[in-house]
Amino acid sequence: MEVARQHIRRLGIALVTLALANACAFGATLKGDPGTYLSQLKKLKPGDTLELAAGTYASGLPIHKMDGEAGKPLTVTGPESGAPALFTGRDGHDTVEVFGSSYIVVRNLELDGKGLDVFGVNGRDTSHDITIDGLTIRNHGTNQQVVGIACNSTPSWNWTIRNNVIVGTGTGMYLGGSEGDAPFVAGVIENNLVMNTIGYNIQIKHQNSRPDLPGMPKKAVTVIRNNVFCKAEKGKGQSDGARPNLLVGHFPESGDGSEDQYLIYGNFFYENSSDEALFQGEGNVALYNNLFVNTLGGAAVRIQRHNGKVKEIRVFNNTVVSKGAGIRVGGGDSAHKQIVAGNAVFASGGISAGEQFENVTGSYDEAPRFLRAPQNSPGSLDLFPVAGKLTGKPLDANIFGKYEHADRDFNDNKRSGPYRGAYEGGEGKNPGWLPQLERKPIKSPGELMAGPGPYVKLEALAKQVIAQQGLGKVLATLRTKKDSADPQEKKEAAMMFESLGGEAQRRLDAALEAKAAQPLDAIEKFDRLAADFAGDELAVTAKREADALRRDPKVRKEQEAALLWTKVEMLVGRLQPVNGKRDPKDAEFLKKNSQTLQWINAGCLQIRQRYPETAAAKRAQDLLDQYR
Repeated sequence: MEVARQHIRRLGIALVTLALANACAFGATLKGDPGTYLSQLKKLKPGDTLELAAGTYASGLPIHKMDGEAGKPLTVTGPESGAPALFTGRDGHDTVEVFGSSYIVVRNLELDGKGLDVFGVNGRDTSHDITIDGLTIRNHGTNQQVVGIACNSTPSWNWTIRNNVIVGTGTGMYLGGSEGDAPFVAGVIENNLVMNTIGYNIQIKHQNSRPDLPGMPKKAVTVIRNNVFCKAEKGKGQSDGARPNLLVGHFPESGDGSEDQYLIYGNFFYENSSDEALFQGEGNVALYNNLFVNTLGGAAVRIQRHNGKVKEIRVFNNTVVSKGAGIRVGGGDSAHKQIVAGNAVFASGGISAGEQFENVTGSYDEAPRFLRAPQNSPGSLDLFPVAGKLTGKPLDANIFGKYEHADRDFNDNKRSGPYRGAYEGGEGKNPGWLPQLERKPIKSPGELMAGPGPYVKLEALAKQVIAQQGLGKVLATLRTKKDSADPQEKKEAAMMFESLGGEAQRRLDAALEAKAAQPLDAIEKFDRLAADFAGDELAVTAKREADALRRDPKVRKEQEAALLWTKVEMLVGRLQPVNGKRDPKDAEFLKKNSQTLQWINAGCLQIRQRYPETAAAKRAQDLLDQYR
């Protein structure tokens, strides 16, 4: 017993020392080239960045058992512009391997699979909080089973996959296990171009149950937004490419994860040469503000049973042009509502759904009466409403207003309510991007906060907001200019204040809502708000709230306990699976991880004893029960 106590004390000192060291550390920048990068990779510590020079890297990128921290990821990046850091495929090894790692960012690389039977990026052994950003992935397409970005053998969560170009792979992204036992949870997939895959552009598999793993969300949302999906070609003449562009499977039928949702918005879906739908889904899906064009015979949208139930479905404010079916919703679970509303659908099949209202429908040939250039090729294709068309009464905000970005259209412009389809209408001229086969340009956070404009009198203030400089002082100025005697200045101030002030108030409300149940999260939200809007009364309120929480003894204990829990999580991430699983009842697993499990046990006991009744203590007890 005394030995155990000494071990706990030693671990406690080590954990606290490590925590303090990390708190004081600033991330270092290391340089790497094809001859040195592997040795440099091993030196990375939380917060560090490895900058790779342009060149050809023939030994892959092995990110094995590497852990950053929340807010301090390990980052590996190629050049921002110019010649790339090019990683070439090699037999028997996937090009980028992310195994048993956490808080990792991989950015700005080019992957050339050289036609080998290897994946571009492969995540295994429960890797979480991973960002794959700005990769170009090509020549990973020998067959449909070869994948550009995969995370499908063990549970994973908090993956962000953004700004990538994936062309000519077997499958663009394959996320989640085929048997439903390796769920992909709380992902963000945004601003990617995925085209000319043999099979799916993206498939996210169904989930049988939500594993009880430390850190895995029990309730989450997976967001798929602002991507371009194209299957105009099958790829290399393969005959096994009869797959939708995007398919999402169901969440667990009960328990943790059963209320999870897919939010799918702002995407451009173009063509499917295999007579399949552009989109297919089940479970809980909100599909809105998307463009669908399929002139090759398949359907645009098909909601139906695949491996599970069709539950809460909301399909609204989409624009569809298709020679096949438009929107099909069938096999819905009677315990949930499936609603199709506010869409503009020009297809041979129109809409088939149980509950539908306030849609505009017509045949494929009728589309030019309502849309500017609906039958042109990408680049000149324009699905914006013809002036005076596609209007009706506003949709019920109680049904649709709860979904993020539902108040903005495909171009990120504020919706007024009455327009059908993916666009906020106007004078018939599209003010945004004409869909084409490239990554969709999206507005920056600053552009969104500045609002739609145009700004003449307040152009200088708008530039400040777009650059996200001095937001508090801008907001304070707008409070006075809203009452300006100059009508134009007054109008511009009201527009900008609605966007900038609305964003600030939304963030304040979110922080206030988190105070009781998630005080540490609330402190972080208040601090960011106070920093971003310094100079305005709203920042004063945020700082006062944050300071009050910090003075609360209970919150101080929560902070200290959370710091130690982070270190325990790092230890859990280092547990080595046996046969792909971390089974605490498996004797081989226990033997292989004996030392690490002792450290985890000691750390959990320390948190529970020193910080009882904290959120970290509950997590520690759950972990002790799991590995007892």
